[in-house]
Parts: sequence; structure tokens; C-alpha cells
Amino acid sequence: MIGSSTQLNAVNLRRSLTIVSILILGSCLFGCYLFETDLVKVDVTFAGSSQHPRIYHVTVTSGGDKALGRTVESSETVSTNLFPDDADDRHLVLTYKWSDSETEFPSAWDGPAIPSGKGYRIHVTIDARTKTDAVKLVVV
Repeated sequence: MIGSSTQLNAVNLRRSLTIVSILILGSCLFGCYLFETDLVKVDVTFAGSSQHPRIYHVTVTSGGDKALGRTVESSETVSTNLFPDDADDRHLVLTYKWSDSETEFPSAWDGPAIPSGKGYRIHVTIDARTKTDAVKLVVV
């Protein structure tokens, strides 16, 4: 009776290891898929000032995918992932406002075109003192 219990535990252990192995392999393949496709990772940092402690309506768009649309406080970094379609226009557009006014025209940054089949990571720092954007773009 002890022998059959040990054999049953060994069979259950092998099954469990097989399932875990399949899950790990699937995760790895999915991760590779994400980085070989058109994944766009975006980080936006706001370097605020006493006059401009936050920016409003921060929105990033790449192709047909759009994200954020929120307020970013001074020294805060917000991140998002976009998945534009292959047929979509392949550049990033970032818009934001210096106030919460509905009548203010948003500031915009229009990124370079990236070929389909490439993913990229972009980090944008918006400086309230000079009202300029510093952009770091990495194609993966």
C-alpha cells in the first residue's frame, strides 16, 4: 500500500511539473511575441514648477490605439502600452494641456515613423520651466 501511494505521488508530481513547464514555455513564447511585434511602451515624466504643478489631459496615440487621458503631477511618471495594428500609421503622438481649461489648445509632440513589425519604447520628459519636451526613443 505504501508503494502504490509513492507511485501515485510520483505520477502527480510529474503531471504538475509538465503543466508548470507548459505554462512557463507559453509565457516565454507570448513574451517573445510581444517584443517582436508592434508593442509601443510609453513613459511620460513631468518636471513641474510652482507655476505649473501638473499637466492635464495627457494622451498618447499610436496608430489606432490611444491611452491615458489623465492628469500628471510634478515629478510623476506614467506608463502605458499601445498595440497599433500593422496597417495603422506607425508613429506616436503625445498631447497635453498646461491647464484644465476646455478652450486651451493642447501642446503636441509628433514622433517619427517606425516600420511595422518593430516595437519601440519611448520616454518623454516634459519640463514646465522651459515648456520643452526631451524625448528618448529606443526601437526594439
